[in-house]
Amino acid sequence: MLMDQFPNEMSSKYALQPLAKSQIPKLLEILKSLLPDSIIAYHWLLNGSRWIDGHGLDSKILILCPNGDTNDGSMVGLIDGLAGHNKIFGTVYVQPENMDKMKIAIKETEHIEWERLKHLIGVWRRFVPHLSEVMRAKGVEFTENYRTVNAMTILKAASLPSPKIPENIRVGPLDGSHLDVFCDNWPHYDPEFRPVIEKMLQCNPSVGIFTRTVPNEQETLVSMVVQADYGGIGLLQTTRAHQRKGYGEIALVTLTKTLAEANILPFGFIVLENEKSMALFKKCGFEVIGVMCKIIMTLK
Repeated sequence: MLMDQFPNEMSSKYALQPLAKSQIPKLLEILKSLLPDSIIAYHWLLNGSRWIDGHGLDSKILILCPNGDTNDGSMVGLIDGLAGHNKIFGTVYVQPENMDKMKIAIKETEHIEWERLKHLIGVWRRFVPHLSEVMRAKGVEFTENYRTVNAMTILKAASLPSPKIPENIRVGPLDGSHLDVFCDNWPHYDPEFRPVIEKMLQCNPSVGIFTRTVPNEQETLVSMVVQADYGGIGLLQTTRAHQRKGYGEIALVTLTKTLAEANILPFGFIVLENEKSMALFKKCGFEVIGVMCKIIMTLK
């Protein structure tokens, strides 16, 4: 559920305050107007709201803005009740001219449970020093994982040529029955994130590449990709025995076109050291628009 009511309390001048559910559409409009700079925050909030309102997800989204004001798009988004072991995860967005104010607001708020926060995704590199200073002052231990944001316009994505499908290959959507294969082959798999991956497969667009064995037509899932919880193209992977056959490219292009057809901006979030994924996204027409950070907490 999206929280509607909050206790009255005195706040510091710039403390983060929660938004009521009725304020979320206005924030989404503002974040949409700030695209592509707000690319993670906008799609994270849009996707999370859809999961809760449209798919009955029994979790809570908490949106915090400086003094509860949505006008400049500054926000911290937190989702509680989805990740395993009672963990919270979220995102942070702020425009360059508001970073000092946002730093104070995060420092002064009482609404972030740092001891349960697992990660913050999509923090622009420009704001990491500000946020890091606040977290260190609060005794939060963390690591910084930098990633490029690779995006493509909806118009360009919709006009991509459909990939050629080899014989004995089927391209189709994934569902919850593919969860184990997904988790077993994802090199960054975290058991606490398993419920999140399950929800991705149940609710978000996805593409699987299946090999078919003649004559009995048994299928094996060999390559897969899904729209991630933050709204981007994520968890692209091909099983080891079927790599270097072009299956990852087929999956990526197919999902990119699927998102464009749904009027969703296609983008990916790629670890800087992942040169293979960088090259694949570039080959398929994506452009790097900046570098963001996933801040991963060391929880005790």
